[in-house]
Amino acid sequence: MEKQVKTAKFQFTNFLISKATINIKSGKIGDEISFAFKPSGTINKTEKKFEIVLNVEIKDENKQLEISVSAIGFFIFHPDTDTNDLNNYFYVNAPAILFPYLRAYIASLTALSGITTVTMPTLNMQSLGQDLKSNTKTI
Repeated sequence: MEKQVKTAKFQFTNFLISKATINIKSGKIGDEISFAFKPSGTINKTEKKFEIVLNVEIKDENKQLEISVSAIGFFIFHPDTDTNDLNNYFYVNAPAILFPYLRAYIASLTALSGITTVTMPTLNMQSLGQDLKSNTKTI
């Protein structure tokens, strides 16, 4: 019996680290690290594409380490996908799909910089959904 494989209605196609800066000062880097996210997105209904930009700012408690990274995730969606499903894909799934790439990049960046590796914890990205939704434009 042969099974038919269905194509997903929402697909991750690629990612890009569009900007990365790291500033390491001469003092002791603190043990407490804070992370701040600024998500935004663009829905292109004509081309059936969605782009999410996930910016993260990382700082230590002693203000000796500052990291800023911008990652872009590229997605495509099927034209007949239900609007409610698309909202879930855009504002819940897309950040969760892109985050591991951003997390790995930051770990590599810091590991190769001669400092203790900054490994972001695994996070539930669902809390970014409302910010992402309010910062998403449709073209």
